[in-house]
Amino acid sequence: MKYCKTYEAFKKGYQQKIDLDDFKAIKKGTKLLYMGSEAEVLDNDGFTLTLKQNGKKFTVNKSMFDRGGMLKETINEGADNLVSDPELEEAWYQVYNERFKNAHPGIFKIMLKRPPMDKRELNRIWEETFNKSFEDEHPNVWAILFGKG
Repeated sequence: MKYCKTYEAFKKGYQQKIDLDDFKAIKKGTKLLYMGSEAEVLDNDGFTLTLKQNGKKFTVNKSMFDRGGMLKETINEGADNLVSDPELEEAWYQVYNERFKNAHPGIFKIMLKRPPMDKRELNRIWEETFNKSFEDEHPNVWAILFGKG
């Protein structure tokens, strides 16, 4: 099986959904948590993971993994594409001289409940809320967080 690097890092917590492309990118040998115990990925056919946990092999599909799986490590390279709520708060303040949590309390609340998210996730949440990408609407903040390119 061939794997493609997407150069964007991510982590997944319990009860968080994962994109199918990201699910397909989970490589053999990856250590993760499934239903509270550490497991190792033995195989990934793009739709199911074969896991080994406490000496037992079993298969989980994407929906099962969304519900009970947790990634402790980054899957792909590019951890500089992650942003946390304090980083966003600081960048927003530099550009607009006001706190992000005061300007957009709903989105700030979402970010508090999640581990650091990648730039795709930040854009997705912004587009769902405002019908415009964060990158297009706030290019100066984007540049501080992720650089110009």
